[in-house]
Amino acid sequence: MLVGNFIQNIRNEIGGWLIGIGAIGQLIFLVFTISQWIRQTYFEIHHMNPAWFIPIVGIVLVDIFAKNLFPDWFLWFCLSVGGFFYLTFSAILLYRIIFHHPLPQKLIPTLMILVAPPSAFTIIFIQLMEGTTLSLFWYSISVFFVILLLTLVDMFLKIKFDLSYWAYTFPLALFGNATIAMTTVLPFLRWFGYGIAIVVNLLVVGISITTLYRLIKGSLFEPSKE
Repeated sequence: MLVGNFIQNIRNEIGGWLIGIGAIGQLIFLVFTISQWIRQTYFEIHHMNPAWFIPIVGIVLVDIFAKNLFPDWFLWFCLSVGGFFYLTFSAILLYRIIFHHPLPQKLIPTLMILVAPPSAFTIIFIQLMEGTTLSLFWYSISVFFVILLLTLVDMFLKIKFDLSYWAYTFPLALFGNATIAMTTVLPFLRWFGYGIAIVVNLLVVGISITTLYRLIKGSLFEPSKE
């Protein structure tokens, strides 16, 4: 869907096909993933981590990228499914983090994924309803998670570089887009949104260079010592 959204600016028809295929594929992937979670017999509560939100974020993004390709009922279907599982998984994850084993060091960057779903919901409700209290509701949740993660910055700074660092990029970019979208409701957020965009671009460049350097060096896929 991301690639299709980019290609739409060059070849609208090809981009639309890619977005449509990605949207249907994302729905199939979500159904298959959850069915496998239900069938499995070996997961314990400490296996739960923020990366489990990725299929949920994916189904919500259908409403952002494919809003002009599918009827409203399908968009609401994706939004409803994503919203239900976001709320459910959020409760399970908080229970797991607070009352069970702490996250492994290499997975701590995935906490940033908590920012992604409410940021996506913010953009969607602005698009579907052209700015409502619901968009402010979801944006407030994403802002709270950003503030919460800032209080945990000491945990992030202790982590050695790992591929999980890429978890910082997409959620923060989505939060930046949500902030810019919210300027239709709160105009004073415009410069804050631009500031986040600058930070995201610097972060992507830095992580890309570090990833490439470690790949060339041969240390990118070293097994964890935890």
